[in-house]
Amino acid sequence: MEGGGIPPLAQLKALRAMQAEVNERTAEFDKAHPEKDRLSDEEKDELKELEQSQRDVAELFDKLAALFRPAEEIP
Repeated sequence: MEGGGIPPLAQLKALRAMQAEVNERTAEFDKAHPEKDRLSDEEKDELKELEQSQRDVAELFDKLAALFRPAEEIP
């Protein structure tokens, strides 16, 4: 998540909204598909998409967190 003139706190709020959306979609998927061993190929693809969305949010969080670290802590 490049700065691009967007304040870090605004980026954090956007990231929190993204995480909330992924959480909601995951909860809906879990409710609709309680037996993970019986997923169709399409449902498996949907689950993989959810997993990728979560990884994307985690990656963006790591990048954003770097903006809040003191300069001496950044590797």
